[in-house]
Amino acid sequence: MAHSTIAEPKTRHDVPLAKNKHLLRWVEKMVELTTPARVHWVDGSDEENEHLCTELVNNGTFIKLNEKLWPNCYYARSDASDVARVEDRTFICSLSKDAAGPTNNWEDPFAMRKKLRGFFNGCMKGRTMYVLAFSMGPIDSPMSQIGVQLTDSPYVVVNMRIMARIGTKVFKEIDKDTKRVVPCLHSVGAPLEPENPLAAAQTPEGDQVMKLSGRSNRLVRE
Repeated sequence: MAHSTIAEPKTRHDVPLAKNKHLLRWVEKMVELTTPARVHWVDGSDEENEHLCTELVNNGTFIKLNEKLWPNCYYARSDASDVARVEDRTFICSLSKDAAGPTNNWEDPFAMRKKLRGFFNGCMKGRTMYVLAFSMGPIDSPMSQIGVQLTDSPYVVVNMRIMARIGTKVFKEIDKDTKRVVPCLHSVGAPLEPENPLAAAQTPEGDQVMKLSGRSNRLVRE
C-alpha cells in the first residue's frame, strides 16, 4: 500500500499554549510520571489534523476512503471486543462506598491512586504525549464544561476534534481561570495483557478521570 508523505507542521507544538500555572504544573508532573519521548500541545488547526490523519494512515490505523465519494473520510477498524469501557474494570472512587451507588464498582480512592500510578509509570515511553484542551459545548457558554486530556494516542486527538471544541481557544479560556477544568489522563499502555484491558478511576474530588487501555486505536474518555 502506498504511503502518504508526512509533512512536518510549520507550527511548533512543543511550546505550551497555556499560561495557567496549575495546568502547566500538572502537565509537568504527568510527563515525569509517564515519561513520553515528546510533548505536543494540540492547537486544533486544520494543518495539525491533516498531519495526524496522514500519520494514522501511514501506521495502518486509518484507511483513507475514496476522495470523490467520501471526501476527507477515513475508515478505522477496531477489535470486536473493544468497547467504551469494561464494566468490571470501571470504578467510582468516592470517599464513601455508599456515594458510588448500588450499581457501580467502588474502590478506596487512595488505594486506586497508588495502583494507577503504578500502571501509568513510564507508560508513554517512546511515544508522544498530546496535551488537548476541550470544551463540551460553545467555549464562551456558561453551560459548557472544560477539560484537558493527556493522551499518547493521535487517534484520540482526531476524534476529540469531531466531538468537541478543542485547541488554542480553549487554552485561552483556561487562562482566564474562571472555570473548573477537568484533568483527564489516558494511555494506550504497555499494552496491557488481554485479561486486564482497562483501569479507570474517579478521584475523591470527583473531577479527574484516568484510563489505561491496551489498544491504540480506540477513543477512551469520560
